[in-house]
Amino acid sequence: MKSKIKLFGMYLPIFALALVASVVLRTIACINDLNLQSTHFDDKILNICANVIVALATVYFITYVFKKGKDMKFIPNFTSASTYVPTGLVGVATVFMIVFLFSTAKTEYNTINIYGEYPLRGMAYFHFAAAFFALLSIVHFVLTALIERHSSTSRATFGLCTVIFLSLYSVHLYFDSSMPVNAPNKLIDELSYLSSALFFLYETRLSMGREKWKEYISIGFISALFTAYSSIPALITFFVRDAKISNNIYESVLTLALFIFISSRILLTSKLIENEQSAVVNSISNFAREREENIAKNDLNYAVATKCSEEESEENISCETAEEENSLQITIDEIIEDAEDQSTTEGKSEEATTDHSESDGAISSGEESEATDEESIGDSKSEESAEASDETASLSEEKTDDIIDIYSNEEDAKDEEE
Repeated sequence: MKSKIKLFGMYLPIFALALVASVVLRTIACINDLNLQSTHFDDKILNICANVIVALATVYFITYVFKKGKDMKFIPNFTSASTYVPTGLVGVATVFMIVFLFSTAKTEYNTINIYGEYPLRGMAYFHFAAAFFALLSIVHFVLTALIERHSSTSRATFGLCTVIFLSLYSVHLYFDSSMPVNAPNKLIDELSYLSSALFFLYETRLSMGREKWKEYISIGFISALFTAYSSIPALITFFVRDAKISNNIYESVLTLALFIFISSRILLTSKLIENEQSAVVNSISNFAREREENIAKNDLNYAVATKCSEEESEENISCETAEEENSLQITIDEIIEDAEDQSTTEGKSEEATTDHSESDGAISSGEESEATDEESIGDSKSEESAEASDETASLSEEKTDDIIDIYSNEEDAKDEEE
């Protein structure tokens, strides 16, 4: 189930070589060449060589972010017993740093000048804030040691407090007036705390489940190198020359503890457990994936079938409508033909009656009265036949209107049903 993977390649050997070479050169330079009054080096060769090594190694570690390959998605083995010692060291060193910050803030708060003013009240509030976030960062390290879950909202929240504390302390180093702004040791200390703050920012992403492993390892190498480069020569110089080359001894102890903690986290990432925990997990995930595919396929088939049924129903409705229209048209045509035939028959009867009356008038003039009577009778008959034809036409029109009304009512009923 577990599989060891190689994450570092040449990065780890180069980290070790750069760490040893730069720390040794800077330690020798601090012991032999550092001018404690000016805080600069009388002979700068060794210090420059050490700085060049650190700068080249930093550039090389940045390239780890652009390393080819897919994003690594693994679970770190941070629940090992080897995590407790570095975490405890950082927690204890932070306690001493809190004491120092509160002491500094209290002194600044009560400082008064000859005009009765308190010019350092602003810096006192700043150091109180730094001490407060340092206290919250201790909670973060305690949670790191106690909580074995890889994702923890509370650990992530207090991890952000650690980021703020380290950032505020780097600002304190910049504005501290006990050393010149351009002092070499001061610049190294600022870089070590800024890089550590950036590392803990990516550490917080681990607790939130939004890890970026390439950036995490790259920043880890850089911050570990800077913290070692800052703390180890400062502590050795303090014990050898009885001289303080950093802001305070508590700072050097905390920086060394940060180096041990960050290095342990980086080395523990070389022992990773793959996300694919076991064959059971694999089978469950495969079953879930197949089930989702089947559901999607069934939804697609249902949509296609529904669309086809709708199209068929529309075609059936159109066919029925066309048939009804044709039957109605045929009925109307038949009614019109019947009316025309009836009118034609009546016209012929009228012509025959007229011819008969004329022939009777030509045969005998003496029978004019009779012919006149016959004509009057024929006229009355023609009028009756005309009236009958009119009634037939009106009846056909009424039948046609009734059929049209029935068809329109059926159409309205179908529209309401749809």
